[in-house]
Amino acid sequence: MKFIKILSILFITLFFSCDKIDIPLKEQTNTCGIDTIPIRKILIEDFTGHKCTNCPDASEILQEIKNNYCDHIVPIAIHVSSFAAPSSEPFTNDYRTDAGNELDDYYEVSNEGLPNGLVNRKKYNNNFVIGKDNWETATNLLFSIPPEVYISIESSYNDDTKEITATLTSKFLFDVDYATNIGLYVTEDSIVSAQLSHTGIIYDYTHRHMLRKAITPTFGESLLPSAFINDEVTKTYKFFADETWDIKHIELVAFVSNSATNEIIQAEVEHLNY
Repeated sequence: MKFIKILSILFITLFFSCDKIDIPLKEQTNTCGIDTIPIRKILIEDFTGHKCTNCPDASEILQEIKNNYCDHIVPIAIHVSSFAAPSSEPFTNDYRTDAGNELDDYYEVSNEGLPNGLVNRKKYNNNFVIGKDNWETATNLLFSIPPEVYISIESSYNDDTKEITATLTSKFLFDVDYATNIGLYVTEDSIVSAQLSHTGIIYDYTHRHMLRKAITPTFGESLLPSAFINDEVTKTYKFFADETWDIKHIELVAFVSNSATNEIIQAEVEHLNY
């Protein structure tokens, strides 16, 4: 693992030395040794539910991947299907979302059972839907590839009006000969509520990285029909926080995708600046 990352650093450093990339990079922390250059960030979407006994295992695997690959990983937990439907106590909360349902319908994730997931919405072994035990292998195939685009997120929160402003800047690091979309999701971390497990009900389970809402259409909206190196696009979104959200734990997840295939080519996550 460390050897691969060293090779990745050398490759990216040599590549970017050929062309000056004038981009205001933020200092990144906990990036497993990469903190001065744009890195590939991979969106892992964990389709889950609070009545799915195997889903806590998948959450642990996702967190372990996050620990191993650090800032390369942008995790989202998406509650879908009957496993996430509200019922009697203690499962009265409904964490499903329109965007999550649309993704589930499109990729037919829950048809293959939960937990399952998507890694950059890219096929692995000829299948978009990837079992939890293969998430890290799929990630390992992607993380060392130099990113086509860099995304930055700037945000603010008005405590009086409950309005959130998110500004996304996408700067291309390579020429891209296909149309791209940009997407923005809201996730919430550290939601404590019941979860079914192998040992029974965990009443104070901590749900991580939960999808709360898509601000753009689920698969994003048009960014550019094609792009040249150093092309830059800034988009600003304004929306209101839901009264059920704990604003201290809100994160903004952005992604740029191939609009024809929906494959994620870059992702980013930032804690809401409140």
